[in-house]
Amino acid sequence: ACALAGIFNGNYTTWDHPAILALNPSLSVPAGSPITVFHRIRGSSSTTGVTKYLEQRTSAAEDNCPQLWTRGSGSTINWPTTSGFSPRSGSGGMADGISSTPY
Repeated sequence: ACALAGIFNGNYTTWDHPAILALNPSLSVPAGSPITVFHRIRGSSSTTGVTKYLEQRTSAAEDNCPQLWTRGSGSTINWPTTSGFSPRSGSGGMADGISSTPY
């Protein structure tokens, strides 16, 4: 949960971040390959589910990394506005973004 929170909070921006590689030692991507996070422009139940998971798991004793998820939970949250975050409209927009991204 901590690595996922680090990605969705904008702390981990490349696929070769040490925390990601520690969980995926056989991951082979070009050095510095950027992570792109697609998220809904409007609220969605998927956003609620993912953000509740991150909020609960990062505070859990076995994960204990609350500093990596600071955005709360709900159908809409304030996503980072950095270049690695791409807002999309609806399921079609999400699918288009994901299918056109190599990593």
